[in-house]
Amino acid sequence: MPQTKLLKFTIFFTVCCLSLFASTLSTFIMQAVTYYHVSATSAGTLEAYQNFSMIFFLIGLFSLILKLGYRNSLIIVIAVMLIIAILMPIIDKYIMLKIYLIGLGLVFVAMKVVLYSTVPLTVKNDAQLAMMLALLEFFWAFSSVIGMWIIAYVLHYYPHLWLSFTWVFALVGGITILLWQFTPLDESSIAHQQQNFTTQLKSMWQICNNRYLVAMLAVAFFANLIEMGFGAWLPGFYQQALSMSASLSIKIASFALITTMAGRVVVVLLLKFVCWVWALFIYYASGLITLIYVFSHLHLTISPLKQMSDTPIAAIILTSLGFFLAPGTPLLNASILSKTNKDKHVLLMTVLTIIFAIASSIGVRIIGQLIDHLGMINGFKIATITPLAILVVIIIPYAKFIKKGSIN
Repeated sequence: MPQTKLLKFTIFFTVCCLSLFASTLSTFIMQAVTYYHVSATSAGTLEAYQNFSMIFFLIGLFSLILKLGYRNSLIIVIAVMLIIAILMPIIDKYIMLKIYLIGLGLVFVAMKVVLYSTVPLTVKNDAQLAMMLALLEFFWAFSSVIGMWIIAYVLHYYPHLWLSFTWVFALVGGITILLWQFTPLDESSIAHQQQNFTTQLKSMWQICNNRYLVAMLAVAFFANLIEMGFGAWLPGFYQQALSMSASLSIKIASFALITTMAGRVVVVLLLKFVCWVWALFIYYASGLITLIYVFSHLHLTISPLKQMSDTPIAAIILTSLGFFLAPGTPLLNASILSKTNKDKHVLLMTVLTIIFAIASSIGVRIIGQLIDHLGMINGFKIATITPLAILVVIIIPYAKFIKKGSIN
């Protein structure tokens, strides 16, 4: 295999490996309540371990990543997750879920910073770069679905050894590390990009001092509030509200990832006919109508649902919300990136990643608190319909406001 093809293969295999490790959050939240018997509010704090560790690593390890190089950084991250994954079934304690999620902070840094920065070293022009990044996103989503089905299989056949799925992920991690040992990567072009911690913080503060960016962050906050909260709690919603088995809950929840992939493809076609703000308005309004329909037809189920054929049609339709939320983050990112000087894009994406992490952590916790106080269906309904309704109302005024400004 030629060196360039080997490098691209290794990159795609790496994104699949990282995605497998990251496909666990919704299962952990569900199992925290049903297996470790913690409150929904406590389970809702789990994502914070992943997100706040990602923020810490994103800021604190930026310079270290450049010193170590992309290859070594990826190997170290995967090796850390491999060790944690091996220990998970052996220790089998609630605290291990938190340790694993802290490790996922490294995984997301590896994906959003290291792997994305590696891709430009493998291509010759912008067209190839766009194609590679699009394929990375596709393989990330596809591997997440595979990961959820692996977890569902283990939960179905080995419910008391359910954490043993992490051994499968550890095996993939070991293969990935081995691949990087034989994959050439020229990293000479990144040697000059050193930036210390203080300088990075100062630059981030300067870019945040812009009212147009603040407006975008406010809109993005609500978008991520519902996107991440919905994805993290969906299996737990199915299990508690509809009395589904853990395995069936995960399988059906994985359909939301498939609809998300479809939503990102369809919006590309839609953008040929309408501008980005009307595309988002159509998606968000359609999603709001879908949620209202679903929750008007879903009711608490006492009799256990063991077969997919027994699942109410409204519960299946609920997964289509992934389709309507899919273009939110990419289009909102594009709306502010197009108003920002190119030399500030890296800093801007760092700031956006931090805000998204904070918003998603808050969203997951709010849903948990609402579930504890109002019950699964009512809590989930309020926590999804409310932010989506706010987005429908503010997205057009936001577009008109942002059209006037720029970030220099």
